[in-house]
Amino acid sequence: MVTWLTKEWFLWIALTLNAIGAVLGYWWYAGQIQRTLWYLIPFVPDSPLSVTFFIIAMWLTIRRSHSRLRQVISAVAVTWMMKYGLWCVYILLFARATGSSLYFEGWLLIVTHFLMAFEAVLYANVIRFLRFDRTGLLIALVTLLINDYGDYVYGVFPYLPKLSMLPMMTVVTPLLTLLIITFCLSTIVVQKVNPSPSTS
Repeated sequence: MVTWLTKEWFLWIALTLNAIGAVLGYWWYAGQIQRTLWYLIPFVPDSPLSVTFFIIAMWLTIRRSHSRLRQVISAVAVTWMMKYGLWCVYILLFARATGSSLYFEGWLLIVTHFLMAFEAVLYANVIRFLRFDRTGLLIALVTLLINDYGDYVYGVFPYLPKLSMLPMMTVVTPLLTLLIITFCLSTIVVQKVNPSPSTS
């Protein structure tokens, strides 16, 4: 595989770009965060929060951390990046297919969120830089389901192009969670997590 993807210099570039994306994501959610009760705020910025998890997982892996925390954060990061990347792409393309107009911002969101999901699959599945076992994946599943509950029970789900999509997304979102977990279980999970790959 392309070894430069795991070189430390490239990983720091990737971390910097992800950090910029996360900051912009939190800024995009600022209005919704301000209108949300403080104890529900963690349920609001799904995409930038997933990128934050990814940044932490990559940083721990660069540091060659062998801790249990690295496995858990890696599992959470990969599953959240895949889910909320694909979630955004799906709702925007569905809205476009059902008559809504997509302007520059919409297409930009599609591209950036697709890249989120792609980056997670690349570093977890293709070059296997981020590694985790079934326990880490189970914890990731719990966090995703809790987030789904918060989003659709307390009504703090991300912006929908059409509010009429809400009943559909209430079903599609947890199904996407289960699909992502199943995919990771069959393709990414390892029985024993080995030391971090070389970043030299």
